[in-house]
Amino acid sequence: MSSTDEEIMEATYRVLVESGYSDLSIRRIADEFDGSQSLIYYHYDDKEDLLAGFLAYMLDSFERELAATEADDPVDRLRAVVELIIPQRENPEHLSFQQTLEEIRTQTPYHDRYRDQFDELDARLASELEATIRRGLDDGTFVGVDPTEAADRLIILMIGVTARYVPMRDWDGLERGQAVVEREIESWQRE
Repeated sequence: MSSTDEEIMEATYRVLVESGYSDLSIRRIADEFDGSQSLIYYHYDDKEDLLAGFLAYMLDSFERELAATEADDPVDRLRAVVELIIPQRENPEHLSFQQTLEEIRTQTPYHDRYRDQFDELDARLASELEATIRRGLDDGTFVGVDPTEAADRLIILMIGVTARYVPMRDWDGLERGQAVVEREIESWQRE
């Protein structure tokens, strides 16, 4: 990715966090990084193309954050992944960003490229969770759980928590939801 693309993606992120999906425009992004609209159109055909690029950028960012997670213990690794998905009170910007992602996700029935990017993100998340659960089974941390089904349950729980509490900016609800996810993980551990 070129430095200009990187600047456009960072500006897109800032505009989305500040204003949300509905107020996103090429003009606002150009203003945010002191570039021109024509420069953005040189790199992206339209707003849909830019947002599809942004979602790919976010997938790359998610991959980097996963790689930077130092937790080798399966339980700690799952907790770290959960914290990447469910906003934490100490990081209010993450809540604003998750609100925006939820808004963009609602557009997937109308934009194949958004749907493709979310499918890729969801598949990567499922793969990470499943691999971590499988490692926990192999080392005896977890017992009696099917990795694929357990990963699906975690994803459903996390999506439910974010869909329910992120739009309302309900920190207490997010913490209760994270506790539910934590109890699910604990239920797989050897007694």
